[in-house]
Amino acid sequence: MSDSINNKLECHNDMTFNKLIIGFIKENKLTFTAYMLLLLAIPLRDILMPHMIGKLYNKVKNGESFTFVILVISALIIVIQISYILGDFVETKLHPAMNKFIREKMMAHLFATRTNRYNDLEIGGVISKIIKLPNILYNYVDHIKGMIIPYIITVLFSLVYIAFIDWKLCIPLVIILFIFVLTLSTSFNTCSKSAVLRDENFTMLFADVDDVLRNMITVMSFNKMDAEFERLNKYQKDYSYYTEETLKCSLVSKYIGIPLILLYIVFLCYYCYKQVTNNKMSSGTFVTLLIISFIILNIILVTLSSWKDILLRWGIIKHSMNTFEYCDVHREPYNLPARVTSGIHFQDVDFNYITDDSERPVFKNLNLNIRFNEVTLIVGEIGSGKSTLINMMLKYQLPQRGEVFLDGVPFSKINNNEIRRRIIYIPQTPILLNRSVYENITYGLEGQNVSKDKVEQLVRDLGLHRFIDGLPQKLDTNVGMHGSKLSGGQRQIVWILKAILMNPDIIIMDEPTSSVDEDTKKIIHYLLEKVMVGKTIIMITHDPYLLKFANRVITTGNGGVVSDEYINKSESAPNQAPN
Repeated sequence: MSDSINNKLECHNDMTFNKLIIGFIKENKLTFTAYMLLLLAIPLRDILMPHMIGKLYNKVKNGESFTFVILVISALIIVIQISYILGDFVETKLHPAMNKFIREKMMAHLFATRTNRYNDLEIGGVISKIIKLPNILYNYVDHIKGMIIPYIITVLFSLVYIAFIDWKLCIPLVIILFIFVLTLSTSFNTCSKSAVLRDENFTMLFADVDDVLRNMITVMSFNKMDAEFERLNKYQKDYSYYTEETLKCSLVSKYIGIPLILLYIVFLCYYCYKQVTNNKMSSGTFVTLLIISFIILNIILVTLSSWKDILLRWGIIKHSMNTFEYCDVHREPYNLPARVTSGIHFQDVDFNYITDDSERPVFKNLNLNIRFNEVTLIVGEIGSGKSTLINMMLKYQLPQRGEVFLDGVPFSKINNNEIRRRIIYIPQTPILLNRSVYENITYGLEGQNVSKDKVEQLVRDLGLHRFIDGLPQKLDTNVGMHGSKLSGGQRQIVWILKAILMNPDIIIMDEPTSSVDEDTKKIIHYLLEKVMVGKTIIMITHDPYLLKFANRVITTGNGGVVSDEYINKSESAPNQAPN
């Protein structure tokens, strides 16, 4: 990233692993308190149980009564088993709660940070993260709460117990455990880099497979299957390389940790044997120390066998979290009042498209006023800034310099919801929610109590009863994913009906008739005439029928407005429903 671009981009990532986990714990204090109380069973299992087994060994060896010891051991087994059952119950609460919490936080974060930059969102990558990240995070946390925390408690209590028996046995164990933890920490810092690159290549591989399959007809038409397989193999090769590097890196701790703990057990056996033969230690204590040592050995072995999974999961988490990083383009403060206090007014506006490595100017010192109660047409070549102009009117994008005003009030001081309450945008290719026709028409209008009867009456008043009657379940018909069960024209009709019911001050349309057949186009023409009455209309269109309704034509290009001319409005067609 060049220095000039770097100075204009301010990148943040408020979505971090620590913040997510701490936030989840705060929202589930009672459940986590129960979990922490259950951890009290760990010393009973790993310290007190071996201690009682040692006592039992001494009682049997000395021919003494061991009824009480057996009762204590039995009680310990019952308490430990109850803690396991309660732990499973807590688990049934934590897993779905954490999945829901993380998913909601991710989506809320995206809505909060991308409200003025939604075009920058790579939907495919984000969807894959939202799907897999909650489970990956839970599994990672499950390793921490189900393995690392209990192991730390066991080791600490073991060290205290061994130090109480004989400090000479404790010191070498502390040194060995310190070396083991140091190797784990070092390998984590080193291996996590390759783990992140591994997931990065996997994401690129996934995206490329998705791209190839979505363009299957193109690939087959030009007989490019082999070339695409070769392209995919490049990502696969990189993915395999970083996977191998991560796994190799994770083995270092195993090569160091296992020999050290085995040496300690040999030392323990030799030392305790000497102590027992010199009557300085009982055989039962030796058995207890041996059991505890094997528990610590098992902890190290399990940790090492799980270490590669921990590293791989951390790579996924770390790379996934990068998806939620957002970069704001630096905006210069602008405090001048509006020179025009009516309509939508662009004043001294500069807008550049800025990425990590490039910068493309679109508008330079743009000054433009869109008057109310007029039909304004925006035309221009591809890339001349038509869509950018509309996005700034909707506050989906913000200028780097200057200000956009609505009735003399700066956009920066107007709530996003207020802007979008007064302005509706009908896109060129409408996308619908996978719900019923009625739910899509009334989506966002819940406060207006738009009943199904009211929608049906509106449709019939407009002469569009065939649009509803032709659907399998009329207004209750599910439109499918993205509205796939409806034609492009039907999706446009749904949006226009929404605009009529919403009754906004300003309607912005982007090529509303470009992707429909002639019959549907006539219906849309008729509906648009209904919508236009008494409204401020802003259109990007090349439809000759709609052009004649324009009061004004603005041509964008060369970093601003190339031409701005008012024209006489032609006679409109008869205001009746088409057959």
